[in-house]
Amino acid sequence: MIKLELYTGDKTYLSPANVIFTRERFLQSFPSALSFRTLVETDDAREMIYAIHNYGSLCSAHGLDSSLAPSENIPKLEEILNTPPPTPDPEPDALERLAAALEFQNLQNL
Repeated sequence: MIKLELYTGDKTYLSPANVIFTRERFLQSFPSALSFRTLVETDDAREMIYAIHNYGSLCSAHGLDSSLAPSENIPKLEEILNTPPPTPDPEPDALERLAAALEFQNLQNL
């Protein structure tokens, strides 16, 4: 489950590559993290760092108002990000394809 939290520089995170991101290391890799509202994509325990996002651009991408406080939009963003993508319609089986082809053929012969 994806969790988002606003980066404040107070926490230390562990990356999937087993790199420890202290405040100094984080700001070395992402110098704008404290200049702009930055969200950290993390796990349920809020220890791993999977990605960072600019708050405004993530809100815009999902149709949310970025002028609202992050505390209002973060639960909405988490819900959007944790919603599984819609399942595609199943492929038609051989009988359905045959029926469609025959129907098309009949329409052409009218």
